[in-house]
Amino acid sequence: MLTLPGLNLFVTGRITGKHLVWVIKACLPWLYLLLMRINYVAKISLFFRNISII
Repeated sequence: MLTLPGLNLFVTGRITGKHLVWVIKACLPWLYLLLMRINYVAKISLFFRNISII
């Protein structure tokens, strides 16, 4: 899904019949994993770039 995250949460809440707060709480672990992945991929990439310069 390549639309706005808020829209996806709203649609998911409507389809499942759950409240928006429940959907947001259910998505928080996945958001945390995504942010950690982005953070570590960037650090690893910068690490290898610095090694190749030396």
